[in-house]
Amino acid sequence: MREQLRGFAAAVLGSAREAGDLARVRGELRVLAEAVFGSEPLYDTLTDGAIPVATRRAVVEDLLSGAAPATVQLAGEAIANERSGEVPPTLEWLVERAEAEERAAEAGQPAFNDPPAGRSAIKARLDGFATALFQSLEDRSEVDEAEDELFRFARTVEGSAPLRGALTNPDVPVEVRQAVVTDLVGGKVRPATARLIAYTVGAARARGLVDLLDWLVERAAAERGLRVADVRAAVDLDEGQRQRLAAALSRMTGRPVELRVSVDPSLLGGLRVLVGDTVIDGTIRRRLERLRVELASEDTLAPPSQVEG
Repeated sequence: MREQLRGFAAAVLGSAREAGDLARVRGELRVLAEAVFGSEPLYDTLTDGAIPVATRRAVVEDLLSGAAPATVQLAGEAIANERSGEVPPTLEWLVERAEAEERAAEAGQPAFNDPPAGRSAIKARLDGFATALFQSLEDRSEVDEAEDELFRFARTVEGSAPLRGALTNPDVPVEVRQAVVTDLVGGKVRPATARLIAYTVGAARARGLVDLLDWLVERAAAERGLRVADVRAAVDLDEGQRQRLAAALSRMTGRPVELRVSVDPSLLGGLRVLVGDTVIDGTIRRRLERLRVELASEDTLAPPSQVEG
């Protein structure tokens, strides 16, 4: 099971739950899975890797004519992201996943959470979740707003050790940590952003929450064809400085760059820029640290003083 589909399914089924469509989606997915296993021609078509994905997807979408949009989304994503031979069992897994979400809803419990995973798997899940949410936004400018909200929340968490601890404490149940998010951002950010933050808190490991939130900022920017530059400055930059820095970074990366500037007086002066995995550190604090290392090295290598007799 590809982890991206787990995240995609979590987002789509969560939306279906909010719309009261879970039972319908679960039923339609079950009918589709039974049809695939009950029809040799259909089974062969969906598992034939020589048939283009677009063609196999069109076959399923034709079968699901009149079905709930969430059902069509999930089935289409299964075909697009799973190996051809894995499509039938993946459809069965989607039925089980919908049933789990339905049971949680009937019991009045929070959204069903997928099992813990490693860092790469978590990122894949977040990518799938974000993909589904961004697809659901009618106005593309909402992606820009979600990106800004994610960035501000990441900086809030980064700057508050108590909040960071409350959201990442593995001894606190996931549902409780997600409830903290709901209380904190409810009504202050877009619903899609709140859902994305809550899902991230549920999936993140203890010390990786801020990094994942920053990665989601980049993911939202990529949705709009941009790269994000996380700029830490000792003092705020004026508009001219921002434009010159963005132009220089765009030339370096070969893509339009969007600056996200935060002020950190502890840097003393200069800038620290993070673009993807590239770090450009031109801060005074960094220079002082390097000087201290060099001085310490010189002290170590200096010959011992001779004592005159």
